[in-house]
Amino acid sequence: MRESGIYCWQVGTVWVNSHGIIDAGVPFSGWKQSGIGILGGKGGLLEFLQYQGVRTNMTTEHVEYKSFGATPDISAVSCPPSVCQQNDNGVVDCTYKLYYGGAYKRPDGNSSLVVFDGTGKVYGSIAEGNRKDVRNAVEAALKAQPVWWKLGAHLRSQILYNTAEKLQLRREDFISHLTVLYGKADREFATKELDACQRVLFHWAASCDKKHVSTGEISPNNNFATIINREPMGVIGAVQTPIQSPPGPLALLNFVSMFAPAVCYGNSIVVIADSVHPTPAVEFCEVLDCSDFPAGVVNVLTGDTKYLAAQLASHQEVAALWAPGIEATTAKYIEWASSANMKDTWVDRLPCFDNLEQVTDCSELFELHSIRYKSIWIPCEEIYAN
Repeated sequence: MRESGIYCWQVGTVWVNSHGIIDAGVPFSGWKQSGIGILGGKGGLLEFLQYQGVRTNMTTEHVEYKSFGATPDISAVSCPPSVCQQNDNGVVDCTYKLYYGGAYKRPDGNSSLVVFDGTGKVYGSIAEGNRKDVRNAVEAALKAQPVWWKLGAHLRSQILYNTAEKLQLRREDFISHLTVLYGKADREFATKELDACQRVLFHWAASCDKKHVSTGEISPNNNFATIINREPMGVIGAVQTPIQSPPGPLALLNFVSMFAPAVCYGNSIVVIADSVHPTPAVEFCEVLDCSDFPAGVVNVLTGDTKYLAAQLASHQEVAALWAPGIEATTAKYIEWASSANMKDTWVDRLPCFDNLEQVTDCSELFELHSIRYKSIWIPCEEIYAN
């Protein structure tokens, strides 16, 4: 246990002047070696339910696990060779850098990869991150997370609102960026995506201080009151997976929908950007720069998705790893590597964004993977009402 003013105790259950009181309606989570997942209450039930808004047919690939004893084959997650860009457009040849620790950084390997737009033309180049870049990003996130959590729910809410406002100021820039990147004939699709991003930011900004603590009286015969705290996981790793089915790529919405719920509850996050359309996430970091986010709360890496996801899965300081919809071989390796420090892993299908008017339908699913529950049992007897 640690008493630092940031966390009270790193435990799942606290009994005050009592011991061993349990109830199926009260959730609690494990800490580190004490277990993973959520037991009891609505949070525990969500582990066994399927949301109507979750896409289940993202891929036709059949996942079959024949043996859990052997180490999975990770030949598919090796780092690929770099590609050099040839720019004949007569404009400045700019390579998007990595973003961590509140600043844009050059990749450790000094290499880059080409990004193509929706028509197959070269759009630009991005930095190719490696294992050292993953370590640097996690260190920055680990340093920033206690500071971010200590700011309090209200201030985190205001910073997310400020982010939505700053995004509105750059509205035309992002619409033009997405329109060219996707190779669409008109701007309507990019406009709808940007509107959906704003709704997501406003939703999680409003949720910051609404569900931090809940109280209730359980079982009148036992005369116990409970306080259920929702505490951050710590450093969350997130892997963006390209959306190949309708309505389209939605690279920016995918990024916003991942980082917003994580930081809402006081986590810091390291995001591996969509390997097909990585530039919207890196462009969005400029919005974060002027939105009062502490350095290191949101970190974005670009490069080969499977290779970087494998590095995050092996990192001992990453408390949870989201890789919904990722390729089956990599998903199997992530679950195997994450068992070393008992990470909470999320490698199910990607939440459904085929209806841009209802992008917050899966908010409880994101909340489930963003928090730990702590149940505090307090004996109250008959004087509690006074």
